[in-house]
Amino acid sequence: LEASSWTYQLQDTRQVDLSRTAYDVVVVDAFFGGGRKQIAELRRKPLGGRRIVLSYLSIGEAEAYRYYWADCCKGRDRPPWILTENARWKGNYRVQFWNPQWKSIIYEAAESYLKRIVDAGFDGVYLDRIDV
Repeated sequence: LEASSWTYQLQDTRQVDLSRTAYDVVVVDAFFGGGRKQIAELRRKPLGGRRIVLSYLSIGEAEAYRYYWADCCKGRDRPPWILTENARWKGNYRVQFWNPQWKSIIYEAAESYLKRIVDAGFDGVYLDRIDV
């Protein structure tokens, strides 16, 4: 597939009907509240073409509102591989992305973030915070 237009919608995804747009690529949060059916709907353009549906994935920051936070951080001090909070994005923390625990959360564990994205039916991922 060729792509000449794209959109990036991480918040209020349910209120924005992206399936009615003509964008070639749509980037949404994997946990936008939809499932395989909604992702399949996003793949179909209004005039019958196919679009690429990517999931957002922050590789360089841990996000306190993600499912994994409760297991690694809630109710105790953050592990040493979770660093300072991003001053511009409350609840987002720089990480030592090379740390084995972070790598496990993101892509190595059986129920990793990436596996959940793949299992949900996304075409791929849009990596954010790779500028660490």
